[in-house]
Amino acid sequence: MVWLLLLLLLPAPGFAQAKAGQKRWPIERLTVQGLKNYSPQQTLAATGLKAGQLAGQQDFEAARDRLLATGVFETVGYKFAPAAGSSGYEASFQVVEVEPVYPVRFESLSVPDADVQGWLRKKDPFFGPKIPATE
Repeated sequence: MVWLLLLLLLPAPGFAQAKAGQKRWPIERLTVQGLKNYSPQQTLAATGLKAGQLAGQQDFEAARDRLLATGVFETVGYKFAPAAGSSGYEASFQVVEVEPVYPVRFESLSVPDADVQGWLRKKDPFFGPKIPATE
C-alpha cells in the first residue's frame, strides 16, 4: 500500500515534458531597443536566439546573461508577446549600453593597425572604433 502511495506522488515523465513543452513558443520577430553604438545584428547575434526557433523564459534569461557577459551593456531586459496575426511571438530586448565609450588607438605595435583591428573583430563581435571602459 505504501509503495502505491509513493508511486502516485512521483511525477510522470510524460507530464513533466508536456508541461515544459508548453512554455516555449515560436519566435516570429526579434528586435533590440536602446542601442547607440552597436547594431541590432551584432546584438541579436550575441543573444543566440533566432527568428523561427522555439524559445521560452529560460532561453530569454540565458540570452540576457550572454548580452550582459559581453561587457558592453549595463542592463538588459526582455519582453515577449503574441505576434499579431500569427501563432508566433514578437520578442524584444531593452538594453542600456555602458558609458562612456572611448576611441581605440594602437601604438608601437609591429603589425599594421588594420590587422590588429581585423583580429579583434573576429574575437569580439562588439569591437569597433569605440569601446566601453570595462574589463
